[in-house]
Amino acid sequence: MNRKQHVLILATIFFCVVVCFLHAILFDINFYAISADESGRTLDAYRWSLDHTRLSDVWLPYSAFETGSMLKLWKDLFLVPRIICVFWGLCVLAALALFSFELFKDERVTIVTLLLGSFFPPVLVLAHVPLPEITFIFFIIFGMYFYLRWGNTGSSFALIISSFCLALSSTIRYEGWIFIFVFVSQGAWRFYFDRKFMKGKERIVLGTAIIISLSFSIVWIIHSTLETGFPFSFVGKTSNRFSAATNGSLLRLIWHNVGTQFFLQNILTLNALGIISVYHVWRDRPNLRNIVILAFATLAGMAFVSFVAGTLPTHNSWRIAVVWSCLLLPFTAHWLAALFRRGNIKHHYSRYTIIVFIAAGFCWQMVRLIQHSSFSQNEYNAGKILEHQFSENYRTQDKILIETSSWNYIHVIVASQHPETFLYNSGYDPKNPSQNILSLSPTEQSSMLENHHIRFLVFHSTSYKTTIEKMNNILKLSDQGEWSVYEWTGERTKE
Repeated sequence: MNRKQHVLILATIFFCVVVCFLHAILFDINFYAISADESGRTLDAYRWSLDHTRLSDVWLPYSAFETGSMLKLWKDLFLVPRIICVFWGLCVLAALALFSFELFKDERVTIVTLLLGSFFPPVLVLAHVPLPEITFIFFIIFGMYFYLRWGNTGSSFALIISSFCLALSSTIRYEGWIFIFVFVSQGAWRFYFDRKFMKGKERIVLGTAIIISLSFSIVWIIHSTLETGFPFSFVGKTSNRFSAATNGSLLRLIWHNVGTQFFLQNILTLNALGIISVYHVWRDRPNLRNIVILAFATLAGMAFVSFVAGTLPTHNSWRIAVVWSCLLLPFTAHWLAALFRRGNIKHHYSRYTIIVFIAAGFCWQMVRLIQHSSFSQNEYNAGKILEHQFSENYRTQDKILIETSSWNYIHVIVASQHPETFLYNSGYDPKNPSQNILSLSPTEQSSMLENHHIRFLVFHSTSYKTTIEKMNNILKLSDQGEWSVYEWTGERTKE
């Protein structure tokens, strides 16, 4: 191992420590989630860990399998998914270093890439909250590194590992399917039209890589066909939900499109400067054009597909574009490294101005993202109170009735560590409520509680809390912000 490799390893370790410190700060300020999906996916994984069934047939399986497997080893629904994401966030940093060095063979560019990656707000947030995007980003970047290494060295092993990483990405996010489409297209073109550079062994390896990359997508389409009769029914489901959320608004569809979000994300952080280096690489280094196409033609393809099919989420739609922003980071680092090598910029004012703008962009985006956190300390505390109650005096038949008029109820369930004990007052989905278990009339409510073996009630609406407090044998255990936790101790209500 030479001196340059030692320096890069030490730099990677240093920035991993820095990132861990940043995560500790985010936990200290009670930053737990940016949507309800974090807790929803945790409950999905917990369900899989119990009986290998799923809460959703739209979500791809990798996240449920990974988190569910870890929950079998350590049942902590709050900590385990977050530890997993921090781990993959550190892996993303290492993968960025490998990808950057393979691109430019310059340790200074790689160190700048590590610096930018450590403080890039979307990556830091996605490595902090338990969503599958950070794992997806790792497999894409790691796969791109091996694809680039195959192009540089002709290593068959690198190509196989690249195809395997892309196949894994397709089990996490549907965006991985776009990368596979471009990867297969490039491979097929070379397989059929670039024969003078392809020997017999290389053709076999390339054909094998194509099959590996497509393996999961084919299995998932077959599964969808057998289950629903339609090969792409999962696209229709997400498209219908998105159409309902946007109310057919063309402007909202454009705003939530991955292309728009990519543009905004990188303008705000000055990561868009990397586009200049992308242009120079395309112009001056033809050997890297395939990797540029795989990295950014997929963005154009995804922007088009998502606009036509309407499959992007309306909540936190910025997170879909992060994988392409990460792929742009080494190019931005290359541009910045070149800028700081120049000695003809008077008093270096331009350099200092760029540093100030990057720092200001980081702070502004972090504040904005943290302000949109949907998992409050109150919800965490309410769940912990229930966890304590069950650990002190648990009876197997006891149930908890929780208000489900908004999605944040699932944060309380996750914090409680006892999701199997909850009953949903108006059904699982707040957007499509079913008949209430507990109504707003106090009459005959105690028999309902007894029939359902309900011992605890967790509600936040004033009308419901007023109704509950009119009942006899109700003990209020705690108020946590809007959430109130009650215990039912008897069978009769007030007249």
